Amino acid sequence: MNDTKIPYTGKATSLDEQISFLKQAGILIKDEALAKNHLAFVGYYRLFAYVKPFINSSPIKKQIDFEQVWNLYIFDRKLRLLVIDAIERIEVAFRISISEIMSTQYDPFWYVNNSHFKHVKWHVEFMEKVLKLTTRQEHTLIKHFYNTYSSPEFPPSWIITECLTFGVWSKVFDNLQRRSDKIAIANRLKMRFMDLLSWIKCLTELRNLCAHHERIWNHFFRHTPKDAPRQKYQDHTFYQQAYIIIEMLKVISPTSEWKSKLKELMSEYSHLPLEKMGFLNQWEKDPIWRA
Repeated sequence: MNDTKIPYTGKATSLDEQISFLKQAGILIKDEALAKNHLAFVGYYRLFAYVKPFINSSPIKKQIDFEQVWNLYIFDRKLRLLVIDAIERIEVAFRISISEIMSTQYDPFWYVNNSHFKHVKWHVEFMEKVLKLTTRQEHTLIKHFYNTYSSPEFPPSWIITECLTFGVWSKVFDNLQRRSDKIAIANRLKMRFMDLLSWIKCLTELRNLCAHHERIWNHFFRHTPKDAPRQKYQDHTFYQQAYIIIEMLKVISPTSEWKSKLKELMSEYSHLPLEKMGFLNQWEKDPIWRA
C-alpha cells in the first residue's frame, strides 16, 4: 500500500476561476468570452493537457496564448478523425484475413475449437465473450443467424468477426497455435507475421485513444512497432504510428489518399510544435513522404 497517498480535496471550479488558473500558469487570454465558451463545452481538464507539455517550471518559460492551445486541440481532433478512418480499413482487412484463412484451412467454426490456440485458459475467456454475444443477440447478424438456423450452436467465423473488437482479434491472432496459420494470414497482408503482430498491437492502442477522444499529439505510445523509423526523438511517437498505417494501406487500399490528407493536415498546422509527435525538421523529405 502506498503510504504517501493523500485524500483528494479538489473542488469544482467556476469558469472565471478556470480562466484565472490558466493566466496564473502563464497563458495569455485575449478573448475571455470565447475562452469561457471553449472551457464550458470542452472542459478545463481536457484543454489543460495541451498546456502541460509547455510547462517545465512555473510560470511557462515562453508565454503561449489560449488560441494556440485551442489550435492544438482542434488539430488533434482532426488528426483523430483522420486516423480512425484509416484504422477502420486496416481493422476490417485484418479481421477478414483471419476469418477467411482459418475458415478455408479448417472450417467456418474453427474459433470454437481450442486446439487452434496456444492457451486453453485464454480460449475459455474468448468463448465467454462469444457466448455473451450470442446470448444477448444484440447484433443484427447474430439475431438473423439464430432466427434462421437451428444449428450449430455458434455462428460461422465471418459473423463473429463482425461482432468482436479489434483488440480481441489482435489477441486471437497472437494466440493462434500454429505458426503456419499466422504466416498465411500475414502473407495475405504482405507482411512478416511478427511484424504484423507488433503493428496490430500498436494500432489497437492508437484506435483506443481515438475511440475515447484522448490526445494523440505529444502522446507516449507504449508499443513501438517493429521495423518503424528509429530516428532520435521518434520512438514511441505518432510518427511511427503514421508510418505503419501508410505501409499497411499500400496493400489494403492502394488508391488511398490518406497519406496526402495527413500531409495536408500537418501543413495546415505547421506552426504548431509537431516535433512533439516525432515530426522533426524537414520531415517531408523522409523517403516515406516522398514516395
